[in-house]
Amino acid sequence: MKTDATVEIIKWQNGELTLRLTGDIDIKQMEAYIQHRKDLRRKEMDYRYSEGKKYIAPPIELLLSDKYKKRTTGKNSQNTKLHGLIRAIANATGNDPAMVKYAIKEKAMYEMNYPAMKDENGDVVWNILFNRPFPQSEADCNTQEESLLIETAYRLAAEEGIYLE
Repeated sequence: MKTDATVEIIKWQNGELTLRLTGDIDIKQMEAYIQHRKDLRRKEMDYRYSEGKKYIAPPIELLLSDKYKKRTTGKNSQNTKLHGLIRAIANATGNDPAMVKYAIKEKAMYEMNYPAMKDENGDVVWNILFNRPFPQSEADCNTQEESLLIETAYRLAAEEGIYLE
């Protein structure tokens, strides 16, 4: 289950972590998950009791990660800013804007920790011809990653002696 809730650690005692989830939580989905866990526990307890074994609760896996907003689009957005920089660099160098964009993403990946493209299993997608990963699609960027691309575009322009307004 994915949620946009924030997680607050309440206490850690005897190997048990107590958390408080606040924010955008799908209550119906949460209730269904809790009921599912209760049903599993009841079935397991019944089975273990009939076999004369002790019940051990299965672990729950909780993945916590930083939450960043998706990149901004529209007038006065990060997306508009980046594409304006790409056009300016392409015009100054005579290169195709798509090539400039790819060069910016690749440079950001190697110099600024911009993420590599991943497949549906979470594995990095490799460019077999050049034996290196493809950079992540800009459409999948969050606000921080889009900022990396904008910063890299400014760096690339400076390295090439291109004046950007």
